[in-house]
Amino acid sequence: VLDEKDKQSEYLEKSLGFARSSKDLEMITLVLSFIGGAYSDKEDWNKSLNYYKQTLEISRQLPDKNGLASDLINLANLYIETKELQKALQHANEALLIYQSLGADKDDIYTGYVNSLNSLARIYNELGNKKLAILYGKQVVNGIQRERQQLQNLEKSLQKGYLQKNEKLYRRLAEWLVEAGRLVEAEQVLAMLKQEEVADYLRT
Repeated sequence: VLDEKDKQSEYLEKSLGFARSSKDLEMITLVLSFIGGAYSDKEDWNKSLNYYKQTLEISRQLPDKNGLASDLINLANLYIETKELQKALQHANEALLIYQSLGADKDDIYTGYVNSLNSLARIYNELGNKKLAILYGKQVVNGIQRERQQLQNLEKSLQKGYLQKNEKLYRRLAEWLVEAGRLVEAEQVLAMLKQEEVADYLRT
């Protein structure tokens, strides 16, 4: 929160030492994943890749397939950043298959499932396959809409925070649709995004 990345890395490295001494593999993968994410935030792709690969190697030995899929998505997203798109596609597809085998509609899995769809949307956009990028992008927005429905009983500030966090995914899909000449669909996507703003105005 304080954006003190050097201290963050220092404490995560210490945590990794404790986790390894405990020989708790799930804890080790968790800390390795956090360290990989910290280096990814600093765009130190080589160090991030090193930790994510260690995480994945251990995850494949554990029974928690949900955790394995999450680690695959972390690597897929990193490979998108380094433009290794075939590797990204391989990892994202494996994660998607795992989520589908676990039952993607389950609440404890659904967010990860949507993340895998988002990775695939990004990959196909980078590969220039706009049709598939839009297909997966639509599924991502549908997933966010479902989660927004589930948040309706929470405080308005929390609902708005969730929407703001994901707003760029609506706008990205709308942009792709405009580029494809599918203007009516683009308007429909932006209308979903504006629903909350209209509701706020009417309440006021």
